[in-house]
Amino acid sequence: MKTLGEVKSQIEKLAGQAGIPSELIPSFGKLSGSNAEVFVEKDKYHFIANGNEASTNDSDELIYIVFQEMTKQMGYIYEVEHRDSKSDSRRIAFRRQLELLENLNLDWKKRREKEIEELLKWYPYNDQE
Repeated sequence: MKTLGEVKSQIEKLAGQAGIPSELIPSFGKLSGSNAEVFVEKDKYHFIANGNEASTNDSDELIYIVFQEMTKQMGYIYEVEHRDSKSDSRRIAFRRQLELLENLNLDWKKRREKEIEELLKWYPYNDQE
C-alpha cells in the first residue's frame, strides 16, 4: 500500500498535467471539511466528494476514482462555458471529461466510457428540439 504522501504526489502531478485547478484537488489526511478529501483509515484509502464516499485498498483504483470526479467537474465547468441550449448538457460535459481522461490514461477513458454508457441506459440524453 502506497503512503498517503505518495498518492498525493501522484495525484498532484497528474492534475498538473491535466490542467486541473488546485481548488478541485482533494485535501489529503484528516477530514477538513473541504470539497473533496482523501484519507487512510483501517488500511484503506477513502475518498469523499459531494456527499459520496468510495473506499479501496488499491492506490490505482483510488487515483482513478479521484480523477473520475475531478474530470467530471472539469467537464461541467467546460459545458457551462460552451453551453448549447438545444443539447443535453451532459453531451458536452462527458465529451470534455473523456478528452481529459484520454490525455492522462487511455484505460481510464475506456472505463469511463463504459460507465457513461450504463448511465445513459437508465437516464438517456434529453435534447431540446
